[in-house]
Amino acid sequence: MGKDLEMTKSLKTNALLAVLFSLIMLRCGDEGQKKHYKFISAAERSPTAPSLMAISKEEYDIVEGATSGCGGVTEPNSPPTQTFELYLADTSGLILRQLTNNLELSTLAKIRFSPKGDKIMVWDTRVAGIVIVDTLGSTALGDSLTYTADAEWSPDGSKIVCSASTRSNIFTRLATINSDGKGYRRLIDSVQTGSVAWSSQNKIAFVFSAQGKTYLATINPDGSGLRTLDSLSLFYNTRWSPDGATLLYSAKDSSSWTVYRMDILTAHKQPLVQYVDDTRILSLRYSPDGTMISYYVYLNPNQFDLYVIQADGSNARHVASLSTDGSWSSDSRSLTYVYYNNVLTQTVR
Repeated sequence: MGKDLEMTKSLKTNALLAVLFSLIMLRCGDEGQKKHYKFISAAERSPTAPSLMAISKEEYDIVEGATSGCGGVTEPNSPPTQTFELYLADTSGLILRQLTNNLELSTLAKIRFSPKGDKIMVWDTRVAGIVIVDTLGSTALGDSLTYTADAEWSPDGSKIVCSASTRSNIFTRLATINSDGKGYRRLIDSVQTGSVAWSSQNKIAFVFSAQGKTYLATINPDGSGLRTLDSLSLFYNTRWSPDGATLLYSAKDSSSWTVYRMDILTAHKQPLVQYVDDTRILSLRYSPDGTMISYYVYLNPNQFDLYVIQADGSNARHVASLSTDGSWSSDSRSLTYVYYNNVLTQTVR
């Protein structure tokens, strides 16, 4: 009887020690909590499908609070370097298709649909030249390009005009390539070029620097008919109106940044927006119907804003703060942008 009692006590003690040991091991070897992170850096609306857009997105899991040994030492769980891929999505946020797997885009990547909405052009500081992706995910690279400052589709989507450098020339030059990425053709030599735009009337507007000055000019797609329109300290953001009759651009002089709209026949320019502080105008876009303009500005890391204005310069309205640039809906009624990794759409008329 005494021996049975002692054995029972011993078994209970061993069981209690086993439970305590298990609890200690659980605390000492905590696997941590897996958390999911999602980042979206840009959203671009399709010009032909009202509910379709392309986004650059990254998602990954990180285990937080993991421990090693009994000292409570937290294992490092550093987030990876942000590298974004291209996805096709609808305006509700549903991902329809992943288009790329190894582009590894930065937050500065530019995304532009072709006029027919069947292809997407991407350029970025991390990408060599221009990447052309169709909506099924097939990818082509711009022929010989190493860096792209700006690019835009031709009106029919068969070509792209770009200001880009090549393996044989480190300076950005005005050139065209075909929509399959091949057929590189330089349009002008000996000058460094910047912002570009291709009008519905088959004229190319571009910015170039020569002999210490900066110019705004137009040229035909075959390289003929060079015409200088304006000269100031710096020009940015050239954009044609949908009818090709007016040219929108931003310019900087010694004291201000100004958005101008120029009648292309008369070269008469009208100031629409002006900043006399350090605010920079980063983007200009006409609405598809040509009646409104969106513009995106930056003052400091805590102040960048999206606005809309009538095409005649009246009725400027604030749309969003701390957002990305806006992309117009095909019906010209709303702007889509990214705000803290969420894609939002705001009606502006």
